[in-house]
Amino acid sequence: MAKSFFISVHEGHLLVKLARDFVIAPEAVARQLRAIADAVKKHGIRKVLIEGRIAGREMGTMSAFDAGSLAADLLAGVSIAICLSDHVPDEKTQLFKDTAQNRGARIEFFSDRDEALRWLGVVRPR
Repeated sequence: MAKSFFISVHEGHLLVKLARDFVIAPEAVARQLRAIADAVKKHGIRKVLIEGRIAGREMGTMSAFDAGSLAADLLAGVSIAICLSDHVPDEKTQLFKDTAQNRGARIEFFSDRDEALRWLGVVRPR
């Protein structure tokens, strides 16, 4: 199986870059959240930027709720900015975000990378 995302360490945050063929699906999201939790623990960085485009979405309402719960279980106290260039947030997006936030993970969706970094409190070098 090809890698659907790549995690790298940047000054002040972790960057999760989605592969071109990334599909928002229960297994893929769970795998990504676990990898992010491992990287947060390993590097001690509690700010995460996820960015890229998505090839599709296969998440139902219960899957979105489960993903939000998992995000909170694994990443409570972590700030996650999700910057997707081709994603229009909808009720499932909101359910994921609300579920995670109500349980301690700080998550927000963006379409602009600089805005996402500002929200994270990451200062970009000039």
